[in-house]
Amino acid sequence: MKRACFIGRYSPPHNGHVALWKSVDKPVLILVRDTDEEHSAQDRVDMIKQIFEDENMDGHTMIVPDISDVFYGRGVGYNVKTVSMPDHIEGISATEIRRRIADKDISWKQLVPKAVAKFIDSQDQI
Repeated sequence: MKRACFIGRYSPPHNGHVALWKSVDKPVLILVRDTDEEHSAQDRVDMIKQIFEDENMDGHTMIVPDISDVFYGRGVGYNVKTVSMPDHIEGISATEIRRRIADKDISWKQLVPKAVAKFIDSQDQI
């Protein structure tokens, strides 16, 4: 089965990501870049898997080494596409979410799926 592939840090996964993943008409493969973040790549994969379950989405995840470029050859059997989302979705920023979390501004919880808020809250209790 062919899947739509998305590559990112997902630090943290947010409602914009979910809207993007849902915008395609096929199952998704989420490649999580193994970057130095507050939450490990495995933690981010775990959050995404919970989103898949909560949203009843057909998705798979893989951790990949950090990347700087994506290259492809001719006739590789897939398309490279840009997905445009409404401004209120495009405007969701993981950087802003991380800032709000650091500032103890609970409004960040409106920008992420419930599973992500629950996971991050549980980590803050440790």
